[in-house]
Amino acid sequence: MNFASSILLMGRWLTFGLLLASMVLIGGPSARAQSAPELRATILLRALAFDRKLKARAGDNLVVALVYLASDRASSADRADMRAALGAMGAQKLDGLPLSIVDHRYTTPEALAAAITGGYDVLYVTPGMDAHLQAIKEASRRAQVPTITNVRDYVEAGLSLAVDLVDGRPKLIVNLTASKAEGMDISSQVLQLAEVIR
Repeated sequence: MNFASSILLMGRWLTFGLLLASMVLIGGPSARAQSAPELRATILLRALAFDRKLKARAGDNLVVALVYLASDRASSADRADMRAALGAMGAQKLDGLPLSIVDHRYTTPEALAAAITGGYDVLYVTPGMDAHLQAIKEASRRAQVPTITNVRDYVEAGLSLAVDLVDGRPKLIVNLTASKAEGMDISSQVLQLAEVIR
């Protein structure tokens, strides 16, 4: 790694660290000014940017699929909230990659696997997907596609990243074994700021 790359990485780490510290340790104005979905979206995207394999895995843009169950009210509501939160972030780029958000109405494991092959780079898994979690996990690991969520239990069950809000303060949770199984290589600087499940 050359000097310029080291400075760039240091700057990214400092930005992420300051963002997370201000929200987690202080619960300051930046945390209170954002809605819960916006807060989760911001932290999850910043954390994804510290996956050293992100650019190699993605194409010309980063496609985040919001995986939801149409028959589940909580799942559909979370999909709408996260879509609005990501939309509010504007023309966001992640590690230089333009961000694309797509909805994936979950029907079968086969349909999800085919859609991943068709170009999904990250799966955001909504609440209400408990019965389908194993199939989602298997599909993501086969395709080396990271999973993110706002459900702590899902990360404990084998998805990669979550942001949990405790008394309005966000906590980044990383399942290290799952993230590696999904092809991620998360910077140690982020792991130092997160709760790590091994």
